[in-house]
Amino acid sequence: TGGRSAKPTYRSVCSGDGHAESVRVEYDPSVVSYEELLLLFWKNHRPKPSERGQYRSCIWYHNEAQRQSAQESLPASSSSTQVAPATDFHEAEVHHQKASTGQKQVEAGEKLCVTQ
Repeated sequence: TGGRSAKPTYRSVCSGDGHAESVRVEYDPSVVSYEELLLLFWKNHRPKPSERGQYRSCIWYHNEAQRQSAQESLPASSSSTQVAPATDFHEAEVHHQKASTGQKQVEAGEKLCVTQ
């Protein structure tokens, strides 16, 4: 997400094409609000000021209300986290589509229920 290549690959992302490794979260706002998602994000994310390139910390927004909420959620200690407009989301190559949640392995497309 956020880079120059129209069809990024793991190699192009690692080479600095501007894309960041990202997670797309699809949610039902009647069940959980965007602001609640931001609270979960900050509860579980510890950005490092030295992270740049593909590992930079970023919150991608889709509309003005999300932008405002994301900006307002930024802790004073997280000046390294960017808030930027969402661009096209590109799925990683299949063998890079596993993410560890600390409790279980999540496969691409699998639904994960997050509780507080």
